[in-house]
Amino acid sequence: VECYVSDGLWDEVVSHVWSVKLTREWYVDAASVAEDPDGNGWDSALFGIQEAIDNAIDGDTIYVRPGVYAPIYGREFRLNIVATDGPAVTIIDGGGTQQCVEGYDDDSDDAPARLRVEGFTLRNGCYRWEGGGAYCATLVNCVLTGNRAGDCGGAAYYCILERCTVAGNIADEDAGLSYCTATDCIVWANSPSDGDDAEDPRLVDAVNGDLRLRADSPCIVDGVQTRGADLGAAVTGYVVSVRIYGHGIVSPMTAVVQDGGSVTLTATEDGRELQGWQMRMEEWDVIVETNKVYELANGSNDLVVTAAFYAQD
Repeated sequence: VECYVSDGLWDEVVSHVWSVKLTREWYVDAASVAEDPDGNGWDSALFGIQEAIDNAIDGDTIYVRPGVYAPIYGREFRLNIVATDGPAVTIIDGGGTQQCVEGYDDDSDDAPARLRVEGFTLRNGCYRWEGGGAYCATLVNCVLTGNRAGDCGGAAYYCILERCTVAGNIADEDAGLSYCTATDCIVWANSPSDGDDAEDPRLVDAVNGDLRLRADSPCIVDGVQTRGADLGAAVTGYVVSVRIYGHGIVSPMTAVVQDGGSVTLTATEDGRELQGWQMRMEEWDVIVETNKVYELANGSNDLVVTAAFYAQD
């Protein structure tokens, strides 16, 4: 840039060079109906997160509306990816074949900080070695569940996590987190459970994937949630959690019932016959109902009910 300076007697050309760093915001919506999507706004939102990443530059922010999205891969610079409505409705699904989130690892100290992912559920991720759900990223207010690694870090490996819920992940060891830094997180019900929290966080039904907090959770202090991802208001009532023996379908798998209330469970046979609904009575599993539709009423305590399906003769 050339600037002319004059004192009235003579002019001088002074050259200056300014370095201007421009960043922008991108918009992604799985339900976008834009005919010519360019990511400049919600009316022209892109369909996939990775498309925005591929076009972004250092420091850009990508906003994502609710939906189910394909796995993403970071780049060599800093990016922020933010779900507008949180992890309950915004999902990155690995499809059981690849990591949900993979950052750019160049062995630098700040590598995990470059890709910041906020407000997502990372599910069904898989990797043959480390980090089934996420590798080399910063995860904020995220849920990591149903991920698998062949070695360690079923949920995440070499990541920074803040206010995340990590449950229901599988690996040979450290099924939750491995080589990670975690702040105000819940790590629970992973298999094996060697890296899980010492204190039960009181999730609604970790076995069936309902990771909301109960009202009596130790993660809630004076009505304020202090650990884990934000999945909405705390849940009151007792929980009916269903297990399936054999092969069949049950709906619902989890129910939250208020004292004195009821829930109806429905079994659908799928190649095997329903023998009955079982409950644990002292040391034995006892069949309490044989109909395909089972109504539980007037309960006040948590229950585990097993639908037992057996091969037909």
